[in-house]
Amino acid sequence: MDRSSFDCGKSSLNDWIKTQASQFVKRDQTRIHCVLFPNTNRIAGYYALSTHAVEPLSIPAPDVAGLPKRLSVPAILIGQLAVDVRARGIGLGEYLLFDAIRRIVQVYRIVGIRLIVVHAVDDTARAFYERYGFASLVDDKLHLYYSVKKASQEF
Repeated sequence: MDRSSFDCGKSSLNDWIKTQASQFVKRDQTRIHCVLFPNTNRIAGYYALSTHAVEPLSIPAPDVAGLPKRLSVPAILIGQLAVDVRARGIGLGEYLLFDAIRRIVQVYRIVGIRLIVVHAVDDTARAFYERYGFASLVDDKLHLYYSVKKASQEF
């Protein structure tokens, strides 16, 4: 798979897939899911999934009700979701997000998970996630979450 030509317009996301992603996979820190441009081995878009935990104080009050206050809340992180600039405007970002959520819901059915978490790279990315119902955590507006239980009912 050719990672060298990937360009989403964000240097941090470009650099991650080109130089760091394989090490994260080798160390079992994440799993990467890619869509390729047709008839090529070039990445059109990708995202990474990994386990995560959120401190209860970071979650808005209604969504933390009934949870132990001293234990981290189990989550899955959708990290590094990015679409190459040459694949923009065809719904690939939405496809990748929905694919990630479907995979997380499958895990939710066999493992305890409370939240889906994303770390938006900027306000444009934050707005993208908010369109699909993600809400900001209390401590950082670029860290957003979504209920896995709700996702399991919708996906």
